[in-house]
Amino acid sequence: MKEYEKNRELEALVAQAQQGDRQSLDRLVQRVQPRLREYISARTLDKQLVSDLLQETMMQIVKSLPRLKDAGRFWAWAYRIATNISINHYRKMKRRRAVRFSTLEDCQLEEVLKDTSRPADRRMVMGELTDMVEESISRLKEKTRRILNMRWRENMPYSRISRQLGCSELSARLVCCRARQKILDHLRRQDMHRLDKSLQNALN
Repeated sequence: MKEYEKNRELEALVAQAQQGDRQSLDRLVQRVQPRLREYISARTLDKQLVSDLLQETMMQIVKSLPRLKDAGRFWAWAYRIATNISINHYRKMKRRRAVRFSTLEDCQLEEVLKDTSRPADRRMVMGELTDMVEESISRLKEKTRRILNMRWRENMPYSRISRQLGCSELSARLVCCRARQKILDHLRRQDMHRLDKSLQNALN
């Protein structure tokens, strides 16, 4: 079938579906799903996410179809819906992750670094965050890394840390506090950078 004939047939399906013909609506959904799946897949590598976004896109198309004024512009309209849904998804993820990192406490960072004591399935879930924390720590000064290792991995009290390193207890506490803030800042930058790239892909 020539492209022109395909387009006319699609326009007819759209018009009939807008008039309440259920069979035409079902045929329209079946016809456009593969092309929209391909369009969404080009913007994310997560197969499960593709299915979720496609389902949400199809639901919005069915819901909004009566308001489409020009059946000849169906594809441009459908692509815009898919794009907006993808963008909204990544924006929500970005906000959730920003909150997640902003609420991490010292004890939670310690737990991340003690990941080896967890069951294998839990370590897999926490693996990415552990790697990001480790990378952040590697950027700190050697003395700061030593204090964090004593405090977070070996669970030393600040009094013992200060004796071993020849510094005051207050100084050790301040080092940990400042290091925590640097780690959290780095985590936010890394996470936001990844999500910004995903959002940029969705826009392309």
